Amino acid sequence: CNRRQSFLRAIKGDDLSKRVNSTVEHLGFFYRDNNLSPDYGCIAEIQNRIKAANQAWRRYWFLWTNAEVPRTLRVAIFRAATLSVLLSGLETIIPSAAAMHQLEKWCMNKLRLLMLGEAPGMTNQHIREILQVPSIDSLLLVRRVGLWQAMFRDIDDHPGMWCAMFGHTRGLENPLANNNLTHDASPWSWQVYYDILKVAECDHNTAADLQSVGLVCMHRSSSFIRFERKKWLAYSVAHEP
Repeated sequence: CNRRQSFLRAIKGDDLSKRVNSTVEHLGFFYRDNNLSPDYGCIAEIQNRIKAANQAWRRYWFLWTNAEVPRTLRVAIFRAATLSVLLSGLETIIPSAAAMHQLEKWCMNKLRLLMLGEAPGMTNQHIREILQVPSIDSLLLVRRVGLWQAMFRDIDDHPGMWCAMFGHTRGLENPLANNNLTHDASPWSWQVYYDILKVAECDHNTAADLQSVGLVCMHRSSSFIRFERKKWLAYSVAHEP
């Protein structure tokens, strides 16, 4: 995805100030008079992903409606050829609650169609369990956790990202107080925190490290850095509402 590639280039540039400037743009903000202002262009990005996923879905319509093709095979192709298109690059933005609802609704509509008439009366959770397809929220969380693990593994290689999320920016209150996030911390600072809390739900070692060293020092947590993301997907299918 072009957005993800440009995001990765932004956080690993040569000049630190340029890295911070370009990084915050990808984090959903832009600078104006030394202040950070929200960028609501993510709406267009969500629409573009849904449009691309619809095209991929129509391309395989003959497969989705073919009862002779085993369900497990149809689901595997759906995840590889359609769902991956929907999610491509979305780990580099924070969708609004409305946008997440739109993505989840799109996905559940397709999963119910893959059930070939068996879905009426079933809850969304039951269908996800049968097809073994996690929610969009969980799939995006796993993608973001991969970014955090790479960043925490070598923080010296990602100063733009680190400064943009936890640095003190002119025009804003300090995002940290006593190693805890403040109300004025950026949405991405909170997103990192919430994602680590999710990992801690199914990994006791990560939970212990978070309580012991705090968010900003989680780059010292080998448990989080080495956490196997597939473990969360298996956990989420059984525990999501």
